[in-house]
Amino acid sequence: MIIRKLSITDPKEGLSFVVGQTLLKGTKNEVTIISINKDESYFYEYGKIRYDIWVEKIIDSKVYKWKSLEDISVVLEYELNDLS
Repeated sequence: MIIRKLSITDPKEGLSFVVGQTLLKGTKNEVTIISINKDESYFYEYGKIRYDIWVEKIIDSKVYKWKSLEDISVVLEYELNDLS
């Protein structure tokens, strides 16, 4: 299943990251979140859950791992279009 949104703690009042969300608007470092993935290999190696947030830089279309969230409480929302 494809993760659409990751919220840290409370999904209404906590910090959220959403695929398609633009960050750092109006700067040379403006990026768009393109993917949120659970890092399965990290779990098998270290026994901890980690989510990686991937972004695309607007200015040059390069893709970067922007943030890793390790071993914290999160709420996930999944892309419903993929449930057919």
